[in-house]
Amino acid sequence: MSRAMAKTLLCAVLLACLPTALTAAGGDSGEQTPVPSLESIERAVLRLEAVRDLDDLSRALWPDWEVSEAAFALHGGDGGLCVLVHHPSPPEGFDSERTSGRSRHKFHITNASALDPASARLNDEPTTFLEWTEFENNPLAAAFEQSFSAHLRSECPDLRRLDPPIDGYPVTPENLALSDVECELLAAAVLAPDDSLEQRTLEFVAVRNYRRLRMDSPAAEAFEKRLEHLEGGSAYIGLLAGERAAPHLDGDRELLDPAKESVFDPVASIRGPRGLDWYRRDRYRATGAALCRLMDRFQPDWKEEAGLCGDPFELLYESTMTRLPRAFKVLMRFRLSERVEERCRYIESLKSDAERLYDDIVECEGLSVVINTRLLQSTSVSYDPQNLEHVDEHRAVHKRVLKIEFSGGTRVHVLGIPSAVNTGEDEFDIQQLTVAAPERFRVEVGGAPLALDPGVHEFDRPISVTGDGLLIEARAGVIMVGEEKLTLVLHR
Repeated sequence: MSRAMAKTLLCAVLLACLPTALTAAGGDSGEQTPVPSLESIERAVLRLEAVRDLDDLSRALWPDWEVSEAAFALHGGDGGLCVLVHHPSPPEGFDSERTSGRSRHKFHITNASALDPASARLNDEPTTFLEWTEFENNPLAAAFEQSFSAHLRSECPDLRRLDPPIDGYPVTPENLALSDVECELLAAAVLAPDDSLEQRTLEFVAVRNYRRLRMDSPAAEAFEKRLEHLEGGSAYIGLLAGERAAPHLDGDRELLDPAKESVFDPVASIRGPRGLDWYRRDRYRATGAALCRLMDRFQPDWKEEAGLCGDPFELLYESTMTRLPRAFKVLMRFRLSERVEERCRYIESLKSDAERLYDDIVECEGLSVVINTRLLQSTSVSYDPQNLEHVDEHRAVHKRVLKIEFSGGTRVHVLGIPSAVNTGEDEFDIQQLTVAAPERFRVEVGGAPLALDPGVHEFDRPISVTGDGLLIEARAGVIMVGEEKLTLVLHR
């Protein structure tokens, strides 16, 4: 197959402190992946060059998108091998003096912190990050999927960062049971014969809309929409690329030899095994891809109508909202009450001791105090590591001591009582904490006691909360009083 091979290659080979082996993806097993040979690196570079020649295919998959605009960063894991291809601005620290074989320019990267795949940027340039093993197993689909993901992140501001909802994704038994029904209806709609396509699609839209309306957290709803749009839409593009590439490759099938275990089937994925991580995050790659498949059949012009940054489900809902069946009538077929009971038992069976402790605090029988500090930046965090329990990447329980100081004199001290904590980038980036309200506590604003009348109260005067084991002092903030929750959003 003839391809333009005279393009400039910008390649990075090996961190300056690169060890002799890299941890494999899914490194819990302890297996090691050898550093790719120079021959393997050059083969990968040539494959990516071939991908970048497929603008006619990328335009056929999405209007006005050209894969040749992509700069690729092929990496082998945390702190591992990184190969840049057609990157317009390699980061400081790359050495451009080494050359070998057909790859004309090679560099060493000396700053591993420059690699941030979640940002889809390297040295402030849009960059497609590709994990080495994923690319080796399924080069064409992986390259197209991740290139489109980087394109979405670059063009759509809401998709650049997908922070988890501050309150945690709602894994209530009802939401899980409704999610199961929703996925079954989506799968049925994707596979429906033409004469029942509309009925199955309307049933899916009705139940999804019903479930989302019942979600307690608007942040969680927005999170799942963005995640489905980004990961699901990109997975759909990778899937189509594998299906439709053959006529564009002049009979050369080198890029069309995926490992069998890498083949992605969204319908099978949403029918497959389900853990809590699947409900919280993993399922949206599959549901998003399946939704795009459904839109291709049900509303063929959807890409032009929604645009790159438009949510395909919102477009589907707007076009069907006047024809939707009653959700409860659809749900009558699915024994929802039994499913909710089963999901309740399932959730409890999967919880770790730390998660049970976290939930006991957040869902305490009496009044809980929620302190939201997202608008603040901590200057110091003090706690007892021996009494810290991690639930997951963004949740933890401090059993006895947690003292946080913020600039401007704001501080939160919890002493002798447990607190459930939500964090951002690391355990010191505390964004929210929850404690069971002390039996006796006092709220003052500007030095005067505050009556805890239901509602939302905003103050630009000093706020203090004192009680057994709890001290909060802030310069200003919002106090929201509910029947079971007192929430303080602290300001600078």
